[in-house]
Amino acid sequence: MRLVNHNDPDYGVPMTTILRSLPCVAVFLIGLLFTTVGQADAPATGNTASSDATVPAKAAAIMPLDKVRIGAKGYGLTVFHGVKIEPFPVEVISVMRDFGPKRGVVWIKCSDPRLLKSGPVQGMSGSPIYLWEPGEKQELGKGGKLIGAFAFGYSWTRDCYAGVQPIELMRDTGTRAVIKPDDDKAASNLKSDRRAPAHESLRAMLGYAQQEGWSGEITWRADMLAKGLGLDQQKDVAANDDTLQRFAPTNLKADGKPYRMMLPMAVGNAGQAKWLAPLLAPMGIEPMAGPIGAKAGLPPSEIDPKKVKLEAGSVLSLPLAWGDADLNAAGTVTDVLPDGKVLGFGHSMFGEGEIALPMATGFIHFVVPRQSTSFKLGGTVIIKGSIVRDENAAVAGVREQAFKTIPVKVTVDNDGQKKTYTYTMVQHSRLTPSIAAQLATMSAEADTKLPALSTVKLTGTAMFEGNRKVTLNTLIAPAGGPRIMAEVMPPIGSMVQNTHDEMMLQSLDLQLKVTQKVEAVQLLGARVEKTEVNPGDKVKVTLTVQEQGQSPTTKVIWVNVPDNLAAGQYPVMVSDGRSYLQQKVQNRPHLAQTQSANDVYALVQMVTKVRTDAFYVVLQLPRTGLALGRHELPQLPSSRKALIASAASKVANSYADTVEQVVPMNAVVAGRVAFQL
Repeated sequence: MRLVNHNDPDYGVPMTTILRSLPCVAVFLIGLLFTTVGQADAPATGNTASSDATVPAKAAAIMPLDKVRIGAKGYGLTVFHGVKIEPFPVEVISVMRDFGPKRGVVWIKCSDPRLLKSGPVQGMSGSPIYLWEPGEKQELGKGGKLIGAFAFGYSWTRDCYAGVQPIELMRDTGTRAVIKPDDDKAASNLKSDRRAPAHESLRAMLGYAQQEGWSGEITWRADMLAKGLGLDQQKDVAANDDTLQRFAPTNLKADGKPYRMMLPMAVGNAGQAKWLAPLLAPMGIEPMAGPIGAKAGLPPSEIDPKKVKLEAGSVLSLPLAWGDADLNAAGTVTDVLPDGKVLGFGHSMFGEGEIALPMATGFIHFVVPRQSTSFKLGGTVIIKGSIVRDENAAVAGVREQAFKTIPVKVTVDNDGQKKTYTYTMVQHSRLTPSIAAQLATMSAEADTKLPALSTVKLTGTAMFEGNRKVTLNTLIAPAGGPRIMAEVMPPIGSMVQNTHDEMMLQSLDLQLKVTQKVEAVQLLGARVEKTEVNPGDKVKVTLTVQEQGQSPTTKVIWVNVPDNLAAGQYPVMVSDGRSYLQQKVQNRPHLAQTQSANDVYALVQMVTKVRTDAFYVVLQLPRTGLALGRHELPQLPSSRKALIASAASKVANSYADTVEQVVPMNAVVAGRVAFQL
């Protein structure tokens, strides 16, 4: 862990970026880092457009696509180390005028010895490319006209070839980079955020679970939420496979096609990268296993953060979460316009148009050369404004704040050693569920990876718009990153990405207590003291259970018989929470139907309230009720029930009544037994 003094005025934000690689196509990088525990104030906002010396008096001269000729020479600008912007020579080798509808691309070869060794480098996305005109003095780093941004490429190449996004397309994107005067809710009102695909995170997680063969013991909450939200496990989840395959790293190969590549995000280990990948794949982000916090804390002492500017060739960082760990995407600034707008990347993040993410300055420790695709190792410095436009040609930012944030606190008690991690996370309907799950997992594994033979007690609250609170209270055994993710992500994703009305996350407060043993109990059988009972009796049931690594033992529970029960046979089930929830929905199918945002909220509350560390005793009753939507009408006369059911046939459902008991345990329970009284 790298400690940061947030009280030092020279540092507007404690940051690091761990750059991971993707097949090449000039992309920007995403990094994670650890900084000071317990101080997660938002990074300071930098200078405004009027006071920033990097705002030019007039726009840089450009050379449009139709003026570019094969063989023309020039240079690009990027940061290889620190904050120093350095030139590198380029030569035009081809001009494609049919790269897309009314879109072209300029292909260049980079002859700089560093790039010949590394090939295109992740983090160079957006590096401005200039060409000299015929007869112009050719002095590296001087003169020339701006043609666009280093933006596309190939992986596994011997030389450094790159596609340049034409500057005229990027500036066209800039004309639409505005903050609406009446947009008083910033990110939550932006149309692009409203277009988040319904249940995207939930579909992606379940699709991955199917591919990996995860058991229902891991995904049962997500399965029930999917059912209630109307997702077809075979159709809707399978349809997501196309997205997963399209973004799969194995498909990013040298097959003759250039790519606007996935955006890399460094995570703690290969396990986290593997299970997080399907959650972020639909957004074009690929998690990569990386050394979190490795030499990526504060800028080197030679760098004065207050002097780092957003200018052509400088690092352009987009912090997504910061505090005790920083998650950010970073590339390069292409152009700064006289009105203060910043253009970068030369390709999209999500390509959704309106967006609201922080825009910050950054630095580079060094370039890590790799055979597939090299990457920059760097970090963020100070937030200077907001990225408000995200199109295929570029991202564009302004010098004002348009983004909203979410406070996140995660307290981890690892076998008696307690630490609290605090973060600030950007509010974004597509990113929030996955980032929240990752922050929880990162915190749990900040010091060591969770042992296979361990247990995590997860509690906490998630607050959503409309003063809606979702309480988490579950025991996970055996523990592990995927299991934490499977508990945190589904309820948040269901709320934020529902089809009715988004309910954005407002705050998240989690507590994780880790013990170095598996606290689990298997239910093997049951013996009933007597099966013929009277109304009001208490029936003794002796359960045979087996704790992890122990010999079978017995536990006595008592089943309460209602005092108004008529003669007859009554089924009784003693089970774990998973089986209980399945039977509950089978008896009351209306509880798993959602017609509004409030229904989604009720479903999420029902699913998250079911405990893993308890036995559920359910006595099935013969009487039935009628439900209109989720509203139950118990003990209706048969004539009235028939009348209401006929008049409201589309929303009326019959349900079976039950008597339920909860028997708390100090371990995760599994299994079920059934008998009759």
